[in-house]
Amino acid sequence: MKIWKIILICISVTLTAGYLIFALVFIPKTDTMICTGINVEILDADSKQFVSDKEIKQLIDSRYPHIIEKKFADIDFAKIEKIAKEHTMVKMAACYKLQNGNLKIDITQRQPIFRVISGTRNYYIDIEGNEMPTSINHSVYVPIVTGNVNSKFIKDKLFDFIVFLQNDKFLRSQIEQIHVCPNMEIELVPRVGQHIIYLGQIDGYEEKLERLLIFYEKGLSQTGWNQYTGISLKYKDQVVCTKKKQ
Repeated sequence: MKIWKIILICISVTLTAGYLIFALVFIPKTDTMICTGINVEILDADSKQFVSDKEIKQLIDSRYPHIIEKKFADIDFAKIEKIAKEHTMVKMAACYKLQNGNLKIDITQRQPIFRVISGTRNYYIDIEGNEMPTSINHSVYVPIVTGNVNSKFIKDKLFDFIVFLQNDKFLRSQIEQIHVCPNMEIELVPRVGQHIIYLGQIDGYEEKLERLLIFYEKGLSQTGWNQYTGISLKYKDQVVCTKKKQ
């Protein structure tokens, strides 16, 4: 009889333990913690400041008010992230709960790679190839594109060209303006030197810029940076220079 009691007790304990494990793992739990504050962090604020934590808080409060003092179980984290990403300068937003009761929102800003100033338009193109507005709060040093610019030319030709420039350490620091002429030829304005670089048509820019780099290294390093008013890369396998008048 005692053996059966022991067996029944063991079975009962096993079933109870199994249920507790099942409940902990599979049964949804209600989060009773109350939100006591909102903490917004701009993760890349050291490199650019297109948006402030105050702006994000105001945006969320206007679209999703009274978050503070709500239970976390009743807060729609995905909705908050979606609202934050509606800001024109925000690329990514991540929303989660902190152990101290605060709601944390991490913001990553969009990254411009060049600025277009053409006619009445003035805007950035970001690293994804999309337009983004300029900001009254902050400006960032990127190449400026002027002249005969339209969205199709940017998408089809210019974006890849400027990405190529930005991926080269020397060209990234040297080329500060790209001008598109009416005939769609490209002129480059360097930061150092009193010359204009005439690229010609944008096609074949990799080989043309390779010639430019060789000329900078082996030519201008010998003659000096201010000897020429123009450096033309239009002609195959040639670098044609216009010397400054004395």
